Amino acid sequence: MAIILEWDVQEAHMGVIVRSFERPGDVNMSSQKCKYNGLRNQGATCYLNSVLQVLFMTEEFRTTIESHEICEETETFDGELKKLFHDLENGNANTKTILLKLGSENAYKQRDAAEYFVKILNMVSEDASKIFKLQLSYTTTCSDSELHKTTYEPDSFWTLPISLNVPSESDKICVKNSIDEFFKPSQLGGEMLYCDKCKRKSKATMVFEIVNHPKILTVQLERSEFIESTTRLQIEIPHYLQIKTFDYELFAIVDHIGDLTGGHYTARIKLNKDQWYRFNDTIVEPVDITTKSPITTRSAYLLMYKNFGDKKTEEYTENNMNNEINKDENRHKQDKRKEVQKRKETE
Repeated sequence: MAIILEWDVQEAHMGVIVRSFERPGDVNMSSQKCKYNGLRNQGATCYLNSVLQVLFMTEEFRTTIESHEICEETETFDGELKKLFHDLENGNANTKTILLKLGSENAYKQRDAAEYFVKILNMVSEDASKIFKLQLSYTTTCSDSELHKTTYEPDSFWTLPISLNVPSESDKICVKNSIDEFFKPSQLGGEMLYCDKCKRKSKATMVFEIVNHPKILTVQLERSEFIESTTRLQIEIPHYLQIKTFDYELFAIVDHIGDLTGGHYTARIKLNKDQWYRFNDTIVEPVDITTKSPITTRSAYLLMYKNFGDKKTEEYTENNMNNEINKDENRHKQDKRKEVQKRKETE
């Protein structure tokens, strides 16, 4: 792997920062000049650039932002994003005004991409952010009786936080298994819960459920607990997820190369059906990723999945259509029989 060195020259008294990272092996070096544009790094703003590129390439989010009228007297965050998206369509763009709106005056301080993804969604209008809104509820069950259940009101989240389960005898961490584990019943630790029906404290289990499936599901991989393992082990990312009866397809990954003290963020986004691109500040290039097998990587941090709907609803609709077709065919047969019967009677 080739090593790229990027030099960011700050003010004289601050010296020179050297940031290095590896060029992943999936880059398609033979490709022509890319038709997509990048975002300029203002110092150490790769965390913001990667998130903004994903939002820009999320069509429903972008079209909602672009549909808003800009009022100079009452500048909204939607308006600033609209200006940025316009610039990004025409060339490499600058994020200085976005940084100021986010309250990040120090462009040389590296921050967390997930934190700023959430911050942006909290600042934009609800009609723009709602496609990312996830609602989770949980149910506790008393260990003395499975009938003693309590379901709590759902809370809203922008990301689904998933702890990566490090296998004892494997060189890979499977994201799908970790997500499945998240939705399995788990024993509540700590103090016992008071059961209203038993009228006493007892042990209990808890299980999570998605109440509102978002159009874009953002999975946040919590790697901090296993930072030594996850920098060594490969993470296996599925192209497709099924949560209950809902199907999801992967379309973007925000990568972080480094450790908890620093590093570099990039984004990989699937565009034009199955062609993936890497957005590395102002460098945009195609990458070779096949959908025939899971993606293996050490750097994934945020995973964005598109929701393709409820299978039950689709099956119900399809069954209804089939029933209607069958009804029409039966009516047609009955009409024919009646017509034949009438002819016989007239004869």
